[in-house]
Amino acid sequence: MACILSSNVWVSGDDYTIALFYRYVLIAEPAELVEQLKEKCQRFGLLGRILVSREGVNGTLAGGVAAVNSFVAELSADPRFANIDWKFTNDRGDSLPFLGLSIRVVDEIIASGRAGSFINSNISFNDATYGGITGTGTHLTPTEFHNALARNDGIILDIRNEFEFDIGHFKGSKNLKTFNYAETFDALDQVLGPVPQEGKLEDESKGTTDSMEDSGESVPPQNIYMYCTGGIRCEKASAYLCAKGYSNVYQLEGGIHRYLETFPDGGLFQGKNFVFDSRVSVGPTAAPVRADGE
Repeated sequence: MACILSSNVWVSGDDYTIALFYRYVLIAEPAELVEQLKEKCQRFGLLGRILVSREGVNGTLAGGVAAVNSFVAELSADPRFANIDWKFTNDRGDSLPFLGLSIRVVDEIIASGRAGSFINSNISFNDATYGGITGTGTHLTPTEFHNALARNDGIILDIRNEFEFDIGHFKGSKNLKTFNYAETFDALDQVLGPVPQEGKLEDESKGTTDSMEDSGESVPPQNIYMYCTGGIRCEKASAYLCAKGYSNVYQLEGGIHRYLETFPDGGLFQGKNFVFDSRVSVGPTAAPVRADGE
């Protein structure tokens, strides 16, 4: 049956909306969902990309303001996607920031490589959580994350790729120097080293650990703060650390996108945010969006 176009389809020169979204949720029939999403996107004239797997969805779409709103309303009517935290950016131009539409089935909505099976054995679906899974680090709102970084009481990890870090990052954050997400987990091991034991203090000059029990003092585990663009990369990265035994693991809820909405002057974020569309990067005065790549 032919697809009937909505009257909300975007026209060159009009305002358009970019929607960023992800959700971990059990998808029994990924191929069936792909066809449903294709029909909706084609009907509303949306461009972009969506990855679908048995573990959920991850995508970025662009189209007319009303068309995107209609798509969101239709998808949100499905109980599986009712709790998606949609992130929007409005813009205007002669063309949408995507050249076409790609919706496909993948093994994971963001490929975690060799760490995937270990992570998946330590997480479970939970619709009551922000991203849809349990076993992750503690989610911090942008304001909570900002205040935590201002306290300077832990290590800050950028869970994006190196070229994204080079364009912009939070003040004092650590560059994991990765090329893709699958490299993240080896990089975390290298940066953090063995899981520390509470009550032990690392003496870097001697390469030994001395007990603090004699003094009656206890050394708490180091706080680990992490962030990415929209939140999806931190979900499994924080779950990986929690499964290995790290405590005090925190992630920025909603990613840089939500942070810059809360702190439009940039706050503690320095530079620009890389986005995977024709805009390339977005400064603090505009809320950035992207679909976290594989």
